[in-house]
Amino acid sequence: MEFDALILGGGQLSKMLAEAGRSLEKKIVYWGKSTDPCGKAGFRSEPDLAKALELAPLVLFENEFVDTENLSKFLSKDHTCFPDLRVIASVQDKLNQKKLWDKTGLRHPEYKILDSTGDLRKLLSEVADEFGGEFVLKWSRLGYDGYGTYFFTGEFDSALEFCQKARSKNIPIYAEKKIDFVKEVSLVGACREEEAYFYPLIWSVQENGICREALGPAVKLGVDPDMEIEALKIGKSIAASFVLEGVFAVEMFIDQNKELWINELAPRVHNTGHFSMSAYNIDQFELHMRLAFGLEIPKLECRTSYWGMRNILGAGEFQIPTERLEILQNNCGNGLECFWYAKDEIRPRRKMGHINFVASNESELNDQRERAEKIEREVWGALK
Repeated sequence: MEFDALILGGGQLSKMLAEAGRSLEKKIVYWGKSTDPCGKAGFRSEPDLAKALELAPLVLFENEFVDTENLSKFLSKDHTCFPDLRVIASVQDKLNQKKLWDKTGLRHPEYKILDSTGDLRKLLSEVADEFGGEFVLKWSRLGYDGYGTYFFTGEFDSALEFCQKARSKNIPIYAEKKIDFVKEVSLVGACREEEAYFYPLIWSVQENGICREALGPAVKLGVDPDMEIEALKIGKSIAASFVLEGVFAVEMFIDQNKELWINELAPRVHNTGHFSMSAYNIDQFELHMRLAFGLEIPKLECRTSYWGMRNILGAGEFQIPTERLEILQNNCGNGLECFWYAKDEIRPRRKMGHINFVASNESELNDQRERAEKIEREVWGALK
């Protein structure tokens, strides 16, 4: 076959996975419906999928939002999926995740599945009574970056609209009891058979349901070291239960009693792991590709005392002239590194790029955070 691997997906995760693969001298091809930023250089239609699969024996996934049943029709005995397609099929439904947490005794928010045919207003009222008025509604599939999640605070009309949209897509809905947490953290790890690798626990700073910053090591930023030890145990347990392969991330909450609650599992490279591109000798993308190709995994070594990442989120709907990106490049350096995803369309809150930063102490880390925020403001301000 002409290529070493086919990545299903055309977004920024595909872009960074492919760059890592090429650094390992692997030839990569894409397939995805998106034209940003990789799909434009690959295959996009369903007939193209069959053609793309003829070009590579190894199939990788940008994310878990894959029609596994349809994909299996195109696969032959010569193809290997990484992770295994059965793993993707199992993990992509968050209700399956919740059921596993129930079975294994892992702590997670109490939840209630909404009847798929019942009267929605009545169902929401019942949940509000049971959970104390405020709760979180979630789609069991296709949710990301706040999409597929709704924070209910008593406004029924918008909640009904959220649920009706899910029903129109035949997506089950469930409600979660709201957790009064003090920090959201994530654990990015990877595994292959008996091997397991983990980066330090990450503090994930959220803004309207989207990760705004990822900072660490979390233990140096006020998280109890015992929390990291427990998070590692949880990560290993989940990896074994789902038979995970490659890089994955577990999103968790820390409540006021210093107890960890599992939020969700992402069976892929993760936004909160982008810091590794500047802070580690082996970043999450190279780690995933090395595992996929069965290559040696060097010891993970951090090159800095503190690290962080800020997502560059779209501030409007417009085209950005290429020359404007000089603002990013000219202002980076001195511990900051900018990554632009080259997406064709800018939309509010859409992830358009990210800025990594490193620091020698916490004070410097806070300075770098301010610098990164200022650069992002300057990018959008220059377009007004």
